[in-house]
Amino acid sequence: MLARIGALGDIHAEDESLVRALSFLRGQRLDAIVAYTLRWLTALTELQRDPDVALMLAGHTHERMVRKLEGLTAINAGTLHRDGAPGFLVVDLEARAVLAYDLRDGAIHPAERYPL
Repeated sequence: MLARIGALGDIHAEDESLVRALSFLRGQRLDAIVAYTLRWLTALTELQRDPDVALMLAGHTHERMVRKLEGLTAINAGTLHRDGAPGFLVVDLEARAVLAYDLRDGAIHPAERYPL
């Protein structure tokens, strides 16, 4: 069973941010690291209706979010793109929380904590 998952949003060829984020995530005792883009809104509707699916990790909107949608919790890590608000997430299923981290000034800073 997965307990802790690292989540990256849109990477946008931001190699330095990606290296920093992956280096940090590798030190967090994670079971998985994902970067995923949901392309079709109809797929989201299908996921919301599926009683066996409780969690969705997505990307591409460039905006960090944890949102409950009719039984489905949608998690978006945001982006690593320097023109946005670069950052990433750790999804801790045991603690039932999503931990957000910002990348600013070449360093990683803890940000929000979202309950699952």
